[in-house]
Amino acid sequence: MFDACHEDGTLVVRGGGTRGANEYRIIRPDGTEVASLGRLVEPRYNSPFMTEPWVLPAASGYVVADARQYAFWTVNRFGSRTRVIRAGPALKRLSEAEWRVAAQRVFPQSPEAGRRLAAGDTLRTKPAFGALRVDPRGRVWIRDQELPHGWNVFDTSGALLGRVLLRSMFESARELVRVGADYAVVKRSGPDGEVYLDFHRILPR
Repeated sequence: MFDACHEDGTLVVRGGGTRGANEYRIIRPDGTEVASLGRLVEPRYNSPFMTEPWVLPAASGYVVADARQYAFWTVNRFGSRTRVIRAGPALKRLSEAEWRVAAQRVFPQSPEAGRRLAAGDTLRTKPAFGALRVDPRGRVWIRDQELPHGWNVFDTSGALLGRVLLRSMFESARELVRVGADYAVVKRSGPDGEVYLDFHRILPR
């Protein structure tokens, strides 16, 4: 998922470099290359568990993550890794039967699941997380995959700051759409489908 344009105009693009389609490069607005992030994991869309790399701007460079592993790393503006944070255990590999159940939900009443399995669809783990946000203070917000209203928040050193739950079982679905230095914006829907944006203050510890 990309929102990788910095305030100085540099941005991250995929492909077009010397290493092929999966190379990610930092370029200036005029198209000149600043640095290469190298080859990141290939996006996977032909699976019950669709994943892609995340590259988001941060104050010192970028935060890069792959939803197939519960880890993220920071990269400076010259493309060098500065820190790797492993935020959780390795994911459990699904059995073929579990994979087929998930595939039938995505491809109902269709032989598509069997065809994909026969073609060697080997991505047998659920995504490690559902979404990622980076705020202006460098905190990394990671949304649960199984509990989409739950977020874990990490500081710039990789320490877990806390956990945020956006709703209870009695409330409508809410989505974290933006995080500022000292506020968060949450989108929610009303009973008639109307959309509200709630602004919440983040208080210092």
